[in-house]
Amino acid sequence: MKIKFLLVFPFLIFLVLIGLKINNVDSVQKDKTENNTTLLETINIANKEAKEWSKDAVLYSAHSEDTRKMVEKDHEKWNLIYGVPQTSKQLLITINHSNITQKINLQNESNDNYINVNDINIDSDEGIVLAKKNGLLSGKGFINGYQISLEKNKNELNLSVYGVDKKGHFSQVVINAKKGSVIYSLKKVPSYGGLYTLQGNKSIENNGDQAILGGYFNKKNTELIFWGEEGPQVYLSKPFISKVGEDSKKESKIYLDDRFIKVLPQNDNSEDLYILTPDSLSHYQNGQIKRILTLESKDAIDFAIKENVISVISNNKLYLTTNRGLSWNEYNFEKQLISVSFNKDKIVIFNFK
Repeated sequence: MKIKFLLVFPFLIFLVLIGLKINNVDSVQKDKTENNTTLLETINIANKEAKEWSKDAVLYSAHSEDTRKMVEKDHEKWNLIYGVPQTSKQLLITINHSNITQKINLQNESNDNYINVNDINIDSDEGIVLAKKNGLLSGKGFINGYQISLEKNKNELNLSVYGVDKKGHFSQVVINAKKGSVIYSLKKVPSYGGLYTLQGNKSIENNGDQAILGGYFNKKNTELIFWGEEGPQVYLSKPFISKVGEDSKKESKIYLDDRFIKVLPQNDNSEDLYILTPDSLSHYQNGQIKRILTLESKDAIDFAIKENVISVISNNKLYLTTNRGLSWNEYNFEKQLISVSFNKDKIVIFNFK
């Protein structure tokens, strides 16, 4: 695998657009109305503007913006990202009360993971109805009403509806936007910072002694592997990785020496996990953990995996292996690094400008 480095300087826009460099801002002043829009209505409005910007423009994401008003059906404000595949050209379009109120030209490496709008077979108001049937309630306070996001995760087009559960916990219902069916639900528990993970009839729930930070089912859908912390409200919490069998009774748990920074599976069908802590990257397999990289500086920030290639960053260093940790190369940077990811054969590194 031939590796190329792409260094990106990030800029923050609206909380959801981290890592994008603004070229210029074109504010559009139009008469505002009180007309709210659904997701598909919003895309229809934005598509015309995007095609004028570039005939090759495609949609990458759409997000409703929480305007602190109770939203039950449609929304008054949306942010959509368009781009031109195989280029760094992107455009942020903001829709407010059915009108385009802002356009921002962005620089960010575009990819082939864009949205075919003809694949969207469920609108946001229909998604809210479906989410309600799955126990999602309208939020008040931290999140107001129901909020929406549309993104493509590899080959899966996901419509997410955000709200709360009956206990007031921040919750998310993820819907396959092409099939119109619920994929899974996630529930964040503010007291402990963890997740409930639900899929089919299997579930692992948080309690006062355990916070679940993430998890996934193995390729045979017979075991749930998840990770989190015991005693998350105390200073000396215990990070752990656990595996639960199909009958939900046989559980094996192992503990780590330091807190999680990031956990990733080798790939979607793998039962292997890679675990980043402040001073190491470790490999989890069959209930065993093996350290494959030690960072003497204890300042690990992020890592990414693609096939046999793993990249790890600390404050100003990149560690790279092309053989899953058997050997490593080290690269120094003058400025502090923020995050790392893969885009085809390129390693994308974000740092402070």
